[in-house]
Amino acid sequence: MIREFLNNVPDAAEMIAAGDSQPIASSGTLKVPVQTALLGFQIFNAAGGVSYRSMTGLAGQNTQDAEKQTVAEVLKSGVPVIHIAHHHADHSLAAQQQPDSATAGGVAAPHAAATAFVPITSETGQTIGVMHATMNVSHVQELMELAFYNVSELVHLGTILLVLIPAVALALRTWQMMRTDRKLLELAKYDQTTGVYNRGTIVEILSQAFPPTPSRANYGLLFVDVDYFKSVNDTFGHHNGDQVLRHIASVLKDCVRKDHDKVARYGGDEFLIVCPRISMAGLREIYQRIERAIKTPIEIAGHPYSVGLSIGAYVSTDADSQKSALHKADLAVYAAKHAGRGRTVEYSNHMKDVPRTQDAHTPAATSPRSA
Repeated sequence: MIREFLNNVPDAAEMIAAGDSQPIASSGTLKVPVQTALLGFQIFNAAGGVSYRSMTGLAGQNTQDAEKQTVAEVLKSGVPVIHIAHHHADHSLAAQQQPDSATAGGVAAPHAAATAFVPITSETGQTIGVMHATMNVSHVQELMELAFYNVSELVHLGTILLVLIPAVALALRTWQMMRTDRKLLELAKYDQTTGVYNRGTIVEILSQAFPPTPSRANYGLLFVDVDYFKSVNDTFGHHNGDQVLRHIASVLKDCVRKDHDKVARYGGDEFLIVCPRISMAGLREIYQRIERAIKTPIEIAGHPYSVGLSIGAYVSTDADSQKSALHKADLAVYAAKHAGRGRTVEYSNHMKDVPRTQDAHTPAATSPRSA
């Protein structure tokens, strides 16, 4: 705007030096780009006096001491000076009811205004005056406030995320650990070779089945012992022995009542089946299904092999404890082995507790089962 003033106005330098402080029309010889953002301007000469001022200007705008001091600084240094003033609007009811003093004689005071003191230099580089322009930058302030508001929202959101993400990660990690722990606890219940319950689990089930109260009757126990299992390991190796155990476990699970009976590996070549709320007739149906299913040969190391099982069956009474019920099922399976193996014997009161001193593999076996 200054360059346009110097180029378009004849003898502009002389006019500035000898200015009469008269207003300049924006549509006259001086083509000043007075837009809505430009509130007004003044031109000071090299002596600091007002040479010209625009017809468009703030109400009551005049040459104040502060302006004179700033003009003197710019004339001396040749460096522009810019001030930004921020006015907070009064939205109170009293303020709305009173006349707007700022608009009484001119343009209403903006919320934010930028005042610039720019040196005017001649073609020779000499400072011949200062232009003082006031711009309405309220829209810039609003954009900046909106930007800062958006940034603050992002910062707020970022803060939430910084707190939330670790919290979610911790919760997820805790859930994963709990899930892993549950899996480990669940796996700890089972025999890793056969996939059925292990001894610790079946003992716990029996402890619940035989509480201190008298309601301990009608729990069927099937003690299953694998015949000649030691010879399987010795002949075909432990890998094939594990295959035999897995086959037996599969047969036992297929023959019991689903969702009722529990199958567990009780020892190296021993299985225990617990059948709650059952009679001897019902238990007999189960072990007969097992006897039929186990007769189907399996292949071991390329050879057919028929698995033999000795089974002891017992149904508890209210007089039994966990220990006595297991003992009676054990006596029954020993009787089955003593009678020639490959059969099931139901416990009867005339069975005697034979001391476990001899190997049941011997032809004249008179000791409890050990094969």
